[in-house]
Amino acid sequence: MRAAHILIDIAARLLPAHRHLWAQAMRHEILAVEDPRAALAFALGCLWAAAAERIAFMKPVVTMGRLLLGSVTALYALLFAAPLFFEIGHPERLNPEWPWLMPWQAGMAATHLAAALFLIFWRTRPFYLACAAAALAALPLPVIGWAYADNRPMAWAWPILPVILLTLSAAALAWLDHRTLKPARS
Repeated sequence: MRAAHILIDIAARLLPAHRHLWAQAMRHEILAVEDPRAALAFALGCLWAAAAERIAFMKPVVTMGRLLLGSVTALYALLFAAPLFFEIGHPERLNPEWPWLMPWQAGMAATHLAAALFLIFWRTRPFYLACAAAALAALPLPVIGWAYADNRPMAWAWPILPVILLTLSAAALAWLDHRTLKPARS
């Protein structure tokens, strides 16, 4: 029971000042719980609610950050797509030594645009899948670069490193967003 009271005190301190009545209610309600396991489960729920209430003001900031990051990702997709529009109508501009370049650019543009849209509309699992597809689409360039570049093989790795970091971040977001919290047993 002592641990439950400690957690309730922590939860009460976490709550913003305008939720003072919640803190008082938590402290009074824990006194009515007789079972130590139920008291601990209640205290953990109070701690969760207090933490959620403490960070509630951050939601608009997170939304703006998500929109900004999604916009930058969409711009990145357009930078990959732009050369495609100029090269399709002019076959003389195509490099015959790199026939794989246009499909690679199209794959990068499509996967980055999908990732941007899923991020903006906060669909974490499809966002993760689009990022993984972007990482797979980015993979041929460093592989080809490492196979054929004699002097600077690491220069070919630039497209895949940020995409791998983005994919790992998206996987963590998808995991956090889709795991379910089980209600406490009474």
